[in-house]
Amino acid sequence: MAFKQSFPILVLIMASASACSSNAQNQAANNAASPAPAQTPTVSVTEVVSMEMNRQLRLPGELQPFEDVAIYAKVPGFIEAINVDRGSVVRSGQLLARLRAPELDAQRGEAEARSRAAQSQRAASSGVPSRAQRASTWARSASASAPRRP
Repeated sequence: MAFKQSFPILVLIMASASACSSNAQNQAANNAASPAPAQTPTVSVTEVVSMEMNRQLRLPGELQPFEDVAIYAKVPGFIEAINVDRGSVVRSGQLLARLRAPELDAQRGEAEARSRAAQSQRAASSGVPSRAQRASTWARSASASAPRRP
């Protein structure tokens, strides 16, 4: 039974020993038969010259902005003037466009008319006594003109 287990191991050891001995013999035969080492190959060398390339290449492409900002007016209106071009660099507080809002102009006119009317009423009423002042004056005059009883 011991022979059956050790037989495969013995076969492997013998195969590896024969392979090693044949490799060593082949190397010794190759070394003896090889001629002297080969000569170094010759290589041609040139100088590097810096020149400007004159080549253009046109390709289709699309530019993407670094930052997108949506601009909205606070009131509806019409654009009167645009002071910058598309893609221009702008600073904070710079006037980009001028808007015309006819509705706001009309509202402003109405407010100014109401203000003038209120000012004229105030000026007119400053010379005229108020209703309470007139009533108290009438009451005093009535009491003064009434006959006194003894």
